[in-house]
Amino acid sequence: MIRSGVVGLALIAGAAHAAPGLLNSGGQFSTGGVTTGRALPSTTGNPALLPLTLKETRGFRMSAFELPSIGLEFGGADNFIDDIERLEEQLELAEMGQANPQDIKNEFDPILAKLGDAAYVTVDAYLPVPLVPMTFRAFGGVMSVHLDLAASARASLLDAPIDIDVENNEVTTDSALFLRSGQFIRGSLGYGLPLLPGQFLGMKGNLNIGARLHVIQGDMSQVVARIEDESDDESAFDRIEDEFDALTKATTAVGLDVGAAWVTDNVHLGLNLKNLISPSFDVPGVREGCERLNSLDYCSRADVSGVLDEAERLGKFTMDPQATAEAVFTVPGTRLRLASALDLNNIENVGGDEVQNLYMGVIYEGPWYFPSVRLGYQSNLSGNKVDAMTAGINLFGVLNIDALYGLDDVIFDGDKVPRAAAIRIGFAVPFR
Repeated sequence: MIRSGVVGLALIAGAAHAAPGLLNSGGQFSTGGVTTGRALPSTTGNPALLPLTLKETRGFRMSAFELPSIGLEFGGADNFIDDIERLEEQLELAEMGQANPQDIKNEFDPILAKLGDAAYVTVDAYLPVPLVPMTFRAFGGVMSVHLDLAASARASLLDAPIDIDVENNEVTTDSALFLRSGQFIRGSLGYGLPLLPGQFLGMKGNLNIGARLHVIQGDMSQVVARIEDESDDESAFDRIEDEFDALTKATTAVGLDVGAAWVTDNVHLGLNLKNLISPSFDVPGVREGCERLNSLDYCSRADVSGVLDEAERLGKFTMDPQATAEAVFTVPGTRLRLASALDLNNIENVGGDEVQNLYMGVIYEGPWYFPSVRLGYQSNLSGNKVDAMTAGINLFGVLNIDALYGLDDVIFDGDKVPRAAAIRIGFAVPFR
């Protein structure tokens, strides 16, 4: 069934997060990627704040292992998989003379137009290689080493109207499912340094600076599967699930993040400039995969060129520069922190959706024997504007569990589900 392809799509994502979306940098989305203390996922945030990830008495810290962080986001169209599945069934009935072509056109033309605007499924996930990230003191500051696997997959509908061949009493549509995905291996080396003591806004503190260099190998893929395909009995979702990586292009690229922060006993204010060197990854053309997934005559027909052009419009995937401002305030005399972060511009993720996140939250960082708790709110200010609540807990300074739950619902397979959801579980090991 076509809905089984959604599960397959989640497996396609395998280990993902190439650009920020549901899963903030490092997978700790319950803090919005903000450096809130000594949580290890902070090693993939603002590099200027790396010195905060180690206590003064410690010279080294590493992760033990982490399960894949998985994030899932639906478009705002209810029951869209059911609609596509039902259209496939009606087209089959029409081919056997058991359904009226005009009735199919009247019913599904408006549905297809709506689904083309609002129907999609995006899966992100994240998986660091075991034993990383790790941080250690060197050259008067703190360095970090990180190696992770990354991928992202987005399935959507390219809509076209129902066509009726009156002479032959046939009904067809050039509507197609479009899957764009990327798989990445990223190695990173970061360095943060407390540079200058002084005063800022009446507060005594230190100016920290930092940088992080990334080397990324990315494999990009995109395929189109026509909803009506007489070549086999599989659904369009089944075909893109089977063939998503049949044609990929591999690119190795370099990225650079630069950060600065003002750090005091109770406050830190940071600015992280990500992808100042912008990694860019080639993507195979949709028409290059037609021989495998669609008949060649379908791809060469002039009347479907608009559908294929829409699939091609994204071109190569580039991790564009993005500036993120963050602020953390520790309530004096307590272990309570108030945190916020704001992306100052939007960028596009692997699937072409715009991302510009706002995060606000509160964190209680207790002693090692008492749970630390994180609660927050995250909103994408651009693109699909998905809002979510986040929560996280740390047990004994070792086990981290984070979750995200969307505030808006969508109907999927007849049930209400959140438009966005994510989960992360990881373990860390402190060393003196």
